[in-house]
Amino acid sequence: MMTFFEYFHQAQHFQLAIAHTISLKLLPSHSPVGDGGIGKTSLAAKLVQDLQDEFEFMIWRSLDNAPQLKELLGDIVPFLSRQ
Repeated sequence: MMTFFEYFHQAQHFQLAIAHTISLKLLPSHSPVGDGGIGKTSLAAKLVQDLQDEFEFMIWRSLDNAPQLKELLGDIVPFLSRQ
């Protein structure tokens, strides 16, 4: 079984790898998916914090209630078109 420190060390490497891939624009979108309680929101929040200066826009949207695409676009398009 992995100790907390071993797990934390691996998680840091994983977060850095994702951040590097996003900053190179190889992965312009990131949608963490997985079981509840494994740190998806924490990972996404850390990535947003670390990479916010590299992007013109960052959109943070919960999909918990499974909104329709039309509703998502209805919220996002007006925000983006205010430029």
